[in-house]
Amino acid sequence: MGALEGEGRPAGGRAVKHIPLAEQIAEVKRELAQRQRVYRRLLDNGSLTNEMVERRMLRMHAVLTTLEHLSAQGQRHDRAR
Repeated sequence: MGALEGEGRPAGGRAVKHIPLAEQIAEVKRELAQRQRVYRRLLDNGSLTNEMVERRMLRMHAVLTTLEHLSAQGQRHDRAR
């Protein structure tokens, strides 16, 4: 299956190490940019519809918004200490 297998676990079934929110946010932003390029091509060749692309992009933007919200909450919590 490649680098990831099963239910989001890395190859070999090893547990996922903690990944800081800032790195997760950066990865989602990178993924959004990549999807924008790929989806353009898939729209052109008819593999995806505009509705499918919009829905997928909205979901990924929701992920980004959630992570950014969690990051902001953590920063406020850290300052309050």
